[in-house]
Amino acid sequence: MLRRMIDCFERLGIPYVVMGGLAVRIHALPRPTYDVDFTLSISRRDLYKLFDAVQDMGLTVPSQYLSGWVDEVAKMPLVKFRTFLADGKGIDVDIFLAETDFQTNVMNNRVEVELDGKPIWVVKGFATFETLGFASARFN
Repeated sequence: MLRRMIDCFERLGIPYVVMGGLAVRIHALPRPTYDVDFTLSISRRDLYKLFDAVQDMGLTVPSQYLSGWVDEVAKMPLVKFRTFLADGKGIDVDIFLAETDFQTNVMNNRVEVELDGKPIWVVKGFATFETLGFASARFN
């Protein structure tokens, strides 16, 4: 799912950064995760292009987002998609919009890493801890 979403963003020319549990795993700290988190630099008026693209990929976009509603988590704007595995379990794709200072900082400090032979943009290691005031919460 990670690679499919990144390919979609790149096709649409949308700057992105991988966040959350997958970013932690990429930085070599195993952590279970049950969703895929991104921050995107996209305007709300252009979300419909993204919605069309992910629906073409077979993902579900809940109707409230299609109608223009944007959720908020920890004061960060968010939209969600969902895909279903063969066993019927769902995987959420959380898309945070780079509208807050925090998310803008994340976008401005992203790093490019290689995953499966291709470059991807990932949140800078520990950037989220530092931004949230937990600079001493480093893993040694």
